[in-house]
Amino acid sequence: MCGRFTLTAELAEIKELIAGLRGEVHLKPRYNIAPSQPVLTVLNDGSRELMFTRWGLVPSWAKDRTIGNRLINARSETVHQKPSFKDPLKRRRCLIVADGFYEWQGTRGRKPKIPWYIQLKSQKPFAFAGLWSSWIDTSSNEELVTSTIITTSANALVEKIHDRMPVILNPEHYSEWLSAEEQPSEKLLPLLIPYPADELQARMVSTTVNNPLVDSEECIR
Repeated sequence: MCGRFTLTAELAEIKELIAGLRGEVHLKPRYNIAPSQPVLTVLNDGSRELMFTRWGLVPSWAKDRTIGNRLINARSETVHQKPSFKDPLKRRRCLIVADGFYEWQGTRGRKPKIPWYIQLKSQKPFAFAGLWSSWIDTSSNEELVTSTIITTSANALVEKIHDRMPVILNPEHYSEWLSAEEQPSEKLLPLLIPYPADELQARMVSTTVNNPLVDSEECIR
């Protein structure tokens, strides 16, 4: 799964990564982004405008928003079958911007698990494959835009730590993923593969990151 990640990159770096981005957002370094928090997102609504969505997908048909706490990830193997995800896969795909993510390694006889921080070797930003949804709170008429990160099997580097990893999309596939047209799953699922292991690096970090209330550079040390 993917339960925490970072985004410390400058806005200019992100706009260099994803062509045609619109909009200005205020960014501050984030070292411990956790579920239910805002994540920087590009929706497939034709505008490629940067915006923040709430991490944890709330389907449009949900009775209340708490379902989002259980839908922070969507498995690539079943995303086209699950009721919460199959419609967003066709119509509401997004990029979620990051520059590193955490996975926890279980070690026999040792608790807590060991956190590892994983980045591109270039340490540049990248984008997770994500899905988004718009949900209306009928009690207040408030719109809530939420998202989830798609995961896949781990590559040769990450599998030493954990058996799953988030889908990091190849930039060559951004346009296809962000297409505003409805896409069949047969066309999209081949994009949801492990990122090449030889382009990533991983290192153990402090258990400080275990506390979602801590958001400081200490998390990646």
